[in-house]
Amino acid sequence: MTCEEGRLVAFLNHQLGAADELSLEAHLLTCDGCREAVRADRAGRRALEQLCLTAPPGLSARVTAAIRRADSPPA
Repeated sequence: MTCEEGRLVAFLNHQLGAADELSLEAHLLTCDGCREAVRADRAGRRALEQLCLTAPPGLSARVTAAIRRADSPPA
């Protein structure tokens, strides 16, 4: 297999059939560039998952109240 960015992207997005996935996995054993691209993509996805946190209870109400106070004219 040659390095094909489109197939690598499809692999990373779980869009390949079983045979194509096995072929690409075999390619990763011999291609440092593609293997590094997969490693970097997976590391980036893990980092993004860690950024997706649930807001603490009441945060939305506190932010909304703070915005309303900031928009109100001074007394």
